[in-house]
Amino acid sequence: MNPLKFAAWMLGALAALPALAVPVVWAESSLQIVMPDARPTNTSPEAIRLYAAKGERESFQVCIHGTRNDRRVVAVTTPEHAVLGQPELYRVGFVALPESSPRAVGRAPVWPDRLMPFEPFTVPRDETRSLWVSYYIPRSAPAGIHNTSIRVELSPGRTYTIEVVVEVFDFILPDPPSYRTLFAMDWRRLGQYTPEGESDAADAAYRRLSPYRIGFNPHIDEPAPTLGRGRPIPSLELQRSLSRANALGQFAVLDLGAGQSLASRWQRPQYTGEQDRLPPFLEEMAAWLNPRGWNARAVAQPAPMAPRPEWDALRDEYRRVRGASRDISRIVRAPFHPFFERLAEVWAVPYGAYNPAAHDRLHRGLSLDDGLAVPATSVMASSWASPPGAPGFPGDPRDGYDGSRMTAWYPSQPPRPGAPQWFELILAEPVQTDTFTIHWPAGFEGTNITVRTSFDGRAFSTATVDWHQEWSALPYQTTRSRGRFRIERQIRGIRISIDRPARGPTIGIADITFGTPPVEREAFLVTPPEVWYTPGGDFPSLAPDAIAFEARLFPWLSWGWGVRGLADVPLNAWPAQLTLPDAEHPEVLAWPGHTPPLLYPSATGGWEPSLRLERLRDGIEDYEYLLLASRFANADGPLAEDFAKAIPAVAFFGEPALETVAEFASKAVEARVTIGRLITRRGGTNESE
Repeated sequence: MNPLKFAAWMLGALAALPALAVPVVWAESSLQIVMPDARPTNTSPEAIRLYAAKGERESFQVCIHGTRNDRRVVAVTTPEHAVLGQPELYRVGFVALPESSPRAVGRAPVWPDRLMPFEPFTVPRDETRSLWVSYYIPRSAPAGIHNTSIRVELSPGRTYTIEVVVEVFDFILPDPPSYRTLFAMDWRRLGQYTPEGESDAADAAYRRLSPYRIGFNPHIDEPAPTLGRGRPIPSLELQRSLSRANALGQFAVLDLGAGQSLASRWQRPQYTGEQDRLPPFLEEMAAWLNPRGWNARAVAQPAPMAPRPEWDALRDEYRRVRGASRDISRIVRAPFHPFFERLAEVWAVPYGAYNPAAHDRLHRGLSLDDGLAVPATSVMASSWASPPGAPGFPGDPRDGYDGSRMTAWYPSQPPRPGAPQWFELILAEPVQTDTFTIHWPAGFEGTNITVRTSFDGRAFSTATVDWHQEWSALPYQTTRSRGRFRIERQIRGIRISIDRPARGPTIGIADITFGTPPVEREAFLVTPPEVWYTPGGDFPSLAPDAIAFEARLFPWLSWGWGVRGLADVPLNAWPAQLTLPDAEHPEVLAWPGHTPPLLYPSATGGWEPSLRLERLRDGIEDYEYLLLASRFANADGPLAEDFAKAIPAVAFFGEPALETVAEFASKAVEARVTIGRLITRRGGTNESE
């Protein structure tokens, strides 16, 4: 052979050798985003190690790469295991998004998210597909190491084995879960996609969603909607529905409005002598819940959020429910605001508007209202908008001068040179002073400020002010701009014009004080509310193109800030016009927005869960680890210090960088294993503790 031809042949052969060592089938963790262009390396693992408590589900992915030819996945089998049994198995499908989400890790035509029933399928040449494998650890499983495997058969006649090691910790997850969820189910849309072989869409949903440890509004047969109001629910019908939900699912929250407010279902009597039908309903429900020990799980929203002029009527609806039954917790969905602090037992706050300083005051039984030294007869502004992170909540200029530093006025547009935003007060009585202070929400400070004052509340003149800025030390503390006039003056009115933000996207005013700030008044509340999150803002993201751990992050953030639950995550807010993929080619579903709900309609009938729902469930299970670790860290015992060290710090301010979340994800996964092993070393848990 020609030496040059031989050398070329040898180089080609050597170049092919590493490829022969690269696995065709390998394992990845549940937090890995497996894209179609994922390629294995010679270090891709052909074994996986899982960690779980009893009563927990733990998942991983099996990846299959099509090399020089298309590969047909014929079958996936597992040996029967005396403890672990058979895992649940899904094929991971894709969703095509029209645009990237705000926290996307990249741009791609499709993203893995749909969990489709497994059937034999073909992996295209030089592409990768994945399987989702989920093990349930029985509550009676012995703690320790359990070994099993997954065998993947490819045509023609090739079989690959993934070794699986499961370390079971010596404690049982509670049922129902400690983390309280009340997600949004659209039963009308779900009924259009009843799974094949299921005669009852509600029972199918309760049963199939039980592994995810979530609660949602129970099913009630509804007639066609009339003028936006639901019908009153017969107590027996709701009792049957809640019984089925508890028997088939894991509901830590029982919604007595079945997805609507009580005022929407039970209108106030319209005529003299007409009976109010709401009190008998609540009395019957309380009498039914109490013997079952379910009363602490029951919540109801008395009325939906209303425009500011209707807040007095809104307060009356909350008092109406309290007067009818003191056993039912009232829920309000709103940012922290002093108006609501005595009206509800559960406060669901949009995450983007969550203020831990306000939550801390409420937790300690303190009012959000410090009181006004001088009331105002008029509070006006150039414009106003909802607070950041709480779209739809009715903003108002009065939030900038209501005695609370936890609320603020925000304009509808950021100020700019030539188009300032202004805020004006007319006081009930004049103030004699040479100083005043603007309190800004941190990150919403203004600069290039013009001040005009009035001695009578009618005629205004420009004042010369010397400013001293005091920046906040913490993200949720207010920043202060102290202004000093050249001479002392009588002030009945003050108008503050701001040309541009100092360091944020817009401005906000939390309060204005005159002279020496008054001593804060601390008013004790009767009962601090239980606080939940609702989605609000871009972080944490539930989009398929975000870091996988962000779908798991809500319970971690909740634990870090002392929040007990999560509400209003849409399960199936499916558009009316949606083109499903062909049943013969179901792999890719085109979605009209960047954040689909957690369930998908299926091309083959029924509906499918998502990877995001799986990861959110993992976070709900993580919450139990954190609760136990915190309890044992604060108890007497030989491992108390170890538990304290194992708990990671969870405190994100604003929207953290993607790298920050990725770094925290690694620490969180490691901390979970450490805590599980510490609980096992401690001898498990004792229900009496």
